[in-house]
Amino acid sequence: MNSKTLKKYISLLPEQITVAIKKTKLGFVADIKDFPHCYTQGRNFAELVEMINDAVFTYLDIPEKYRGSLV
Repeated sequence: MNSKTLKKYISLLPEQITVAIKKTKLGFVADIKDFPHCYTQGRNFAELVEMINDAVFTYLDIPEKYRGSLV
């Protein structure tokens, strides 16, 4: 894995994000406020956290192979 490329993707990630979470009949829905039109959902809270990470990585166009090093 190229460390220069990894540093580039690390620099894209904010230190924190603001997320509005709503409970639904089917689980949870999250609106990631820092990124326009970025939403996700999960059946339980643990899945929701995983899906929020995925949504942020997808929004920032971070390739799959680097995501494990960024979590």
